[in-house]
Amino acid sequence: MNELDTLSNILRRSGDVPLETMLGVLLKYGKPRISHDGSGWYCAVEMYVAAKGVNFKVASDFSNPTPSHAVKQCAERLATTVRDFGGPT
Repeated sequence: MNELDTLSNILRRSGDVPLETMLGVLLKYGKPRISHDGSGWYCAVEMYVAAKGVNFKVASDFSNPTPSHAVKQCAERLATTVRDFGGPT
């Protein structure tokens, strides 16, 4: 099973997957962060990039009702980004 398969499995089962597990999967791709800005939860992953001087971040919206919702939205966007950049599908 490749990393994206693991991420896809987590996304399919997110209702019964602990937040710590979801964050652990995101950690394989970069540095995950979750925060609350007063109006909702937010998750972002500063992606690991091999090229010097290159960085990018995948993030959720700022208005998620729970940390789990924010992490799931971020993970969905991360999976889409990895596929769009030619990662394993």
